[in-house]
Amino acid sequence: ILDFFVKNNLIKHAVRYAIIQNVPYETFTQLIFVPVTRSGRLGEFMELINQIEVIHWRNYVVAICKFLERKKSLHVLYQIQILTKDYIRASMTSIKFYLDGSGNYTELNEKARHLNDAKNHLQTELEQVEQGVKNDDNGIHLKWDSKAINAQINAILLQLEVSKFLAKCECDGLA
Repeated sequence: ILDFFVKNNLIKHAVRYAIIQNVPYETFTQLIFVPVTRSGRLGEFMELINQIEVIHWRNYVVAICKFLERKKSLHVLYQIQILTKDYIRASMTSIKFYLDGSGNYTELNEKARHLNDAKNHLQTELEQVEQGVKNDDNGIHLKWDSKAINAQINAILLQLEVSKFLAKCECDGLA
């Protein structure tokens, strides 16, 4: 039935059926999430998921994120983290983008935008923590206190400075 719904673009029906029937998380991921993502409809999928009461979909989204982490599908994982407003994990994924495949300091410095993204995600989370915004109504967000968030922001700022300095040294032939 799930296969029929997905093949006929009845994603809403597929998701509702899976939740009502309490379909195993791996089945949900393989039969609904993977085909929907491959067809470029992740945003539509997440909008649909967010319309359903959180208690019903939380574990499915957690399973999807674990699946994406195992498959090293970091760009899709990152999109889900942003769509679910899991800013701390989104910052961690941005740091992985920064570190991925860099052979020297110049390359690292060129990917500094990922560190800036990580910092911005943490600053968004910090603002919410300081304003007392309860953004974790879905129970899947990683939560840190303001002290831990500030420490991570400071570490990122330091890394940005160090990367810039080492890239300059490398360009000047000093590294």
